[in-house]
Amino acid sequence: MKRFLPLLLVLLAFSSLFARTQPGKSSFAARVTEFGHEFGFGRMISPVAMVLLDADLEFISHSEESLVASTTLKGDVRSSFSLAAYPEYRMYILPRNRVVPYFGLYGLVGFGSTSAEEPEGNCVFAKNGRTLTLGAGATLGAEFFLNDFISLSVHTRFAQYSFTSSKMETDLCLSTVEDIDKTHRFSVQFEPALYVRIYF
Repeated sequence: MKRFLPLLLVLLAFSSLFARTQPGKSSFAARVTEFGHEFGFGRMISPVAMVLLDADLEFISHSEESLVASTTLKGDVRSSFSLAAYPEYRMYILPRNRVVPYFGLYGLVGFGSTSAEEPEGNCVFAKNGRTLTLGAGATLGAEFFLNDFISLSVHTRFAQYSFTSSKMETDLCLSTVEDIDKTHRFSVQFEPALYVRIYF
């Protein structure tokens, strides 16, 4: 038995060289469903573990104008910005397989802002809001390797807890109202999505 122990250790070390998820590899991922919704960067720290940072960024700007005869009347103006970052620690199961299942733990840090201006007679009805979200949860999925450099991943976040604090300021002429809202949320629903990941 002692004679086979060094041979077994050599075989395990040799087999890890053929793992598709090799230490030191970096990767870039993009969400295919709702393309452009989320991008991410990852780096393998062992044959079975990866650290990742995914991000979701959105900016919307909207304005309205009306042309009456030769007069231009300005209407509503709105804009919104949101950024959510998901740092994750992921563990791979059976990394030598073509289909590699995994599970992970992730955090959530999100920031958002909104602004709106609506003409009200001689005054402007203005709203400005800010939102901060913190949370954590678990992930589950599987990567299908097309080759050693490209994979398709079915990925879902679930069992997510989040805390959101939002502040809204409303101005109408000389009157200002400030609303603060704090929300705790726990969800166990699955939100599956498809990603493509490129290793380099």
